[in-house]
Amino acid sequence: MNETIVVEKYKYYFPLIILPVYFVVSVIGVYHHELWLDEAHSFLLARDNNSLPAMIQACRYEGHPLLWNILLFIVTRFTHNVLGMQLLHVVINCFTVYFICKSPFSIVEKILIIFSYYCLFEYNIISRNYGMGLLFIVMVAYVYSKNNKALLTLSVLLFLLANTHLFALLFSVAFAIMYLVFNRAVLAGTKRKLLILSGCILLAGWVIAALAIMPPSGYTSTFIGHETSGYLSPARLLKTISVCLKGIFYLPDYFKYHFMNTVLYNRIPGYIVLVLSLLAFAVPIVLLNKYKQAVCLFILFSFLYVAVYYFMPLTYGIRYFGFFYMAFIACYWLAYKNVSNTKKKVVAVILFVQFVNGLYACTMDIRYPFSESKNVGRFLNEHIQKENVYIIGNTPRPGISAYTGKKYFGTENGQMLSYCLWNKQLPDDSLKHLLNIHLNQDTTPSIIIANQPLGAFLDTSKLVKINAFDKGIESGDNVTIYRYLPGK
Repeated sequence: MNETIVVEKYKYYFPLIILPVYFVVSVIGVYHHELWLDEAHSFLLARDNNSLPAMIQACRYEGHPLLWNILLFIVTRFTHNVLGMQLLHVVINCFTVYFICKSPFSIVEKILIIFSYYCLFEYNIISRNYGMGLLFIVMVAYVYSKNNKALLTLSVLLFLLANTHLFALLFSVAFAIMYLVFNRAVLAGTKRKLLILSGCILLAGWVIAALAIMPPSGYTSTFIGHETSGYLSPARLLKTISVCLKGIFYLPDYFKYHFMNTVLYNRIPGYIVLVLSLLAFAVPIVLLNKYKQAVCLFILFSFLYVAVYYFMPLTYGIRYFGFFYMAFIACYWLAYKNVSNTKKKVVAVILFVQFVNGLYACTMDIRYPFSESKNVGRFLNEHIQKENVYIIGNTPRPGISAYTGKKYFGTENGQMLSYCLWNKQLPDDSLKHLLNIHLNQDTTPSIIIANQPLGAFLDTSKLVKINAFDKGIESGDNVTIYRYLPGK
């Protein structure tokens, strides 16, 4: 009786303690976090399109479902301050933490998961659509473990999950297949109308997500052209096989200041990485092997992920590989009662490594500027009043625009832009011609902001360096600021 009372008190008080702590830590984190390209780009798509149809049209080249963009569109109707987006993202993750508190995990496991790299930093402090993916995966695990007959609720959650990210769509499909395989008796006993309704919701979610992800036909070759190695090249094969290793067993390169999207595994020979990658797929299966549904779900998701990733751009980002960590947590949740104490200790080691990574990333983000966009925006607002500002290169522009509230000359089309136009880019000769017209139309000096050499675009003898912002962890947003003197 006493043990039951203690357990009930623990279940009641733990969320009341951990949620405020997580919220405060997250708010401190986003306060010190400067938006980088991808975060700012999504924010600006919502901020600078006056209607929902216009924003949806502008998102045709994103390769993402639209749920996150729609939420941002709503937020930006009330505020153009980037904190609005960041606080929304923190609140979403607080719901994730709430459901993790409801999981069967031990208190230590819950703390390690909640403050792990992905839950605390990559999918929380960094405001992207991945946070919603984590929320719905956790909710699916929660609902299914409580009541596998909640078909309508699960179909709605899988609909929402599919519309957060491409790899979340794959998890949605994998979970649906697993459900069909292991719950035939449940489906046979379900009313036909409910089956049809749930199936229609699920299929609608997949179709809507797929239509949003697929780029226009004329852009497809560019969209999938980031990977230049051949389909059977060792480099491509190793990249594909190592996705699970880089997700569940992620180790950032602690020796690099620009630690984002780095892995310590790059410091060891490729054949060792290959062996570790194969083991990375095997370890979760061994840990979960007493519960067939969890093993099936993990294998299905892994197969779908690897198949899609192999033929997709293979763009490198730890945020993509984090879906393996999310899938593993969900599968571990489902299998928890069937996992031995010895295996739980192995899982605890994995969770502890991710916990250390989370503390490391947050500490780095607080100590150093993640992106220089906020500092550049502050500099422009405080010191540049009348001069025209030209940003050469579309990488730093979204972050600066998000903080200044202004649009700038776009190298994609020569017009005033904030977010990036991925499907456009002026040839160097055309860009040079346009800049020459703009910068030399009178004797008024202009401000040039660049993250690349400028010799190919303008007369560098007319440039006077006035500042440099090059301390950002995300180096693509580091820039040098010049004053262009047309009469020099």
